[in-house]
Amino acid sequence: MQKGLTRERVVAAALELVDDGGLGALSMRKVAAGLGVEAMSLYRHVKNKGDLLDALHEHLIGQVSSDGLTGPWPDQVTSLARRFRAVLFAHPACVPLLATRAATTPQALAVVEAGIAVLEAEGWPADDAIDAFQTVFCFVVGHAVFHTAGGQLPDDVLARREFEAGLALLVAGLEAQGRTAR
Repeated sequence: MQKGLTRERVVAAALELVDDGGLGALSMRKVAAGLGVEAMSLYRHVKNKGDLLDALHEHLIGQVSSDGLTGPWPDQVTSLARRFRAVLFAHPACVPLLATRAATTPQALAVVEAGIAVLEAEGWPADDAIDAFQTVFCFVVGHAVFHTAGGQLPDDVLARREFEAGLALLVAGLEAQGRTAR
């Protein structure tokens, strides 16, 4: 094992590969080559490619910080959605991964749980809070998928305006639904 090889370094190398060449460019062999090790060295840190994809998913979701959320729940949920969008724009080639792979790791689930907790703190029943937060995250991913072209997300005025308008409508609908459900 190369000294200093860690799961975090393996994930960082995988992210760099995907950022540069898309998800199709990701292989254990290429990750290992980027780290200057043999592919077998990676298996001390990830079980297989599926585990590496889960780790990459976790790393990306983990970049969506729930720190510093204040104000009414609509503001907090809107802030989380914007933070998630920023992660997607920073790593557009990873959008398909986030669109097709569920959050299963503790760090990824912690972000989801933080969003759900915002709603539960306002009196939303657990099932309604889960559905609402999942709907917001699906909107963010769906918007990113729609705007993905050749691995690039156009962060132009139109895309931002569409995102903000759609998010505002979604949150307003959730707010109205939440009032009638509680």
